[in-house]
Amino acid sequence: LCGELDQAQKSSEMFRIFKHYYALLDRPRVRNAVRSYQRQLLENVKYDISELHKKFKVQYHNTNNSHMSDVRDIPPTSGQIIWMAQIERQLDGYLERVGHVLGPNWTKHVAGRGLKETGEIFKEKLREANPYAQWVVEVEHHSLSFKKPIFDIELTRGERTRLELFVNFHERLVTLAKEVRIMGWLSNVPRVPNRAGVAARKANLLYPHVISLQASIKTYTITMAKLNDRDDLVTLLANWYNAVHDQVALGIEFTWDNPMQAYVSEFARLVTLFQRKVNILLDFDRDLRQILDKLSSCDYTHKSFLSLVRNAQEIVLKMKEEKFANLEAWCADFNNKVEHKLGQRLHAALLSWCKAFSKLSKKKSGGDGGDWGMDDHDDDDDLDGKEKLPTINLLKHELQIRNHVIVLSPPVEKARAGLIMQLQKHISIVIGLPRIFSTPPPEKEVAKSVLKQSALLARLPSGRSDLINVHALIHQDMHALEEYVREWFQYQALWDLTIETIVARLGDDLNAWRQLLTELKLVRRLFDTSATTKKIGVVEVQYSQAQTRVAMKYDAVHKEAMKHYASLLATKCNSFFREVHTLRETLEGMSLETSKTADSINHIGTIQRAKKRIIPLESALEQLTSGESLLERQRYPFPSDWLRAIQAESEWSAFQSIFERRNTAISGQVAHLQMRIVTEERQLETQIAELVHD
Repeated sequence: LCGELDQAQKSSEMFRIFKHYYALLDRPRVRNAVRSYQRQLLENVKYDISELHKKFKVQYHNTNNSHMSDVRDIPPTSGQIIWMAQIERQLDGYLERVGHVLGPNWTKHVAGRGLKETGEIFKEKLREANPYAQWVVEVEHHSLSFKKPIFDIELTRGERTRLELFVNFHERLVTLAKEVRIMGWLSNVPRVPNRAGVAARKANLLYPHVISLQASIKTYTITMAKLNDRDDLVTLLANWYNAVHDQVALGIEFTWDNPMQAYVSEFARLVTLFQRKVNILLDFDRDLRQILDKLSSCDYTHKSFLSLVRNAQEIVLKMKEEKFANLEAWCADFNNKVEHKLGQRLHAALLSWCKAFSKLSKKKSGGDGGDWGMDDHDDDDDLDGKEKLPTINLLKHELQIRNHVIVLSPPVEKARAGLIMQLQKHISIVIGLPRIFSTPPPEKEVAKSVLKQSALLARLPSGRSDLINVHALIHQDMHALEEYVREWFQYQALWDLTIETIVARLGDDLNAWRQLLTELKLVRRLFDTSATTKKIGVVEVQYSQAQTRVAMKYDAVHKEAMKHYASLLATKCNSFFREVHTLRETLEGMSLETSKTADSINHIGTIQRAKKRIIPLESALEQLTSGESLLERQRYPFPSDWLRAIQAESEWSAFQSIFERRNTAISGQVAHLQMRIVTEERQLETQIAELVHD
């Protein structure tokens, strides 16, 4: 025995060895041999009993056994009874080990007797702590009535104060049923009171219905939580929402004594149907929200928008198949959201069209080299090159002369209409989209504008300013085109102009004719250019034919005007030469040495008249000289009998020379002539007086 005990590695092996030699332990020799081992094992037993006592002091509700019992659906009273029974069974096992170590008469042993008394005291504490009696008292005092309403409502306060529906079935009835069921399985528990048993059986019958109602209410609560702040979706679920509420209103009057099977099944069916419809609607709503998001970011093409709108229309038709309520009103609200998104895209599209229009207007044409009275300012292009701008087609027009009439083909109105058509095509990508309807319209009415998004133009985010700006750009370019074409139309007067009209207007005014020829030459230079096109904004004007015809007409008018001017100039030059020649000959034929006073007075008058003509003649000579220079510059072919201005100047120089001599000579004789005139005047007065006296 001692050899086996020495070889034992654990106390459990030593207890097994003592149990094997249990019958021999009363013999003195054996007892003396194993006494040291007995003391070691008894100490182990004392330690185990003390640990068991500590475990008991901790109380059942504070141990892991209580949590495991909850997991295994064991009620607290039954769990505590089972826990205490386990402790008592462990205590009996420890005391049995004491008997195995000390032998059959272990109770007479001092250590054995002490351990037995400790065990009895421990068992007495366990019997006193048994919760069964207290549980019976609680069951007798609690109300176990089943005449209460199956539903109740309570006020829940928090971030949002609200009323909550819950199943009015007290948990203690469920716990009672579980306690009665488990206590019926325990052999160390007295018979359950009859009142508790009846209530437990009733609770067992109602328990499936309670669980079903609780699950239905929980499902309904979770489902409604998905619809928080989504009143627009709740209206679509009105049929099933009202059905659930009607079923709840019906159940408010029920008690647990009423038949529950049909009501619980119907309530579960309605809640399940409501949950399924909500899930379907949320899926539809998610898809529609994605479509709304894509409307803000998809390509600006009619195909992209139309695909999204058709997908939304298909979803709405599926919603109609699911028989959602108030679909017409919801569809109108959804159309407003679609209009808001499309309105933003249309606003951006108009801004983009304006940018493309401005960019095309500022871009200088490669074939534009003529000014035609208008300046082109090629400003720096500061637009974002990465931005995708719409394409605006360049409009081509031609200036033509038909039956001596200058016309623009096609006219300016056609250019305006073309630009507006391009703008209309750009915005029709959005406003031409169909609206979304809960019931598809008949095929005959699909093309009507009331079924399109035509109202977007009146609901732009910036009001009417976008349309005003884009039409202002078009008007600006068209105004510039009209001004340019109006300049060309001014040349129409060339075909209505005749030399007789010019003569009637200018008469014989050489200065006016000289200015006319100068201006004709300057205007004619504008046509000496190789450019044949003019770009005005987004319009390109071809003017090669009109340029050639107008230049030819200018040459013809200029030739006739120059011919008539040359004729006037020749007449003036001949008249000037004759007048100067006559004056010169008159001055040369004068004799200042005459003795007659009358002749002297005549000579002085002649010189005075010649002196008054000097300034007009100098001006005339200047006109003749400048006129002849102008004709030479403009390559006029002078006739052979043409009186050159140099001849007139030579005659004028001779006149000035003789005039200076005669004027100087007559100035020296003025005093003598005055005395002669005074003397003759006195003699004349004397003769008159004598005649009067006689």
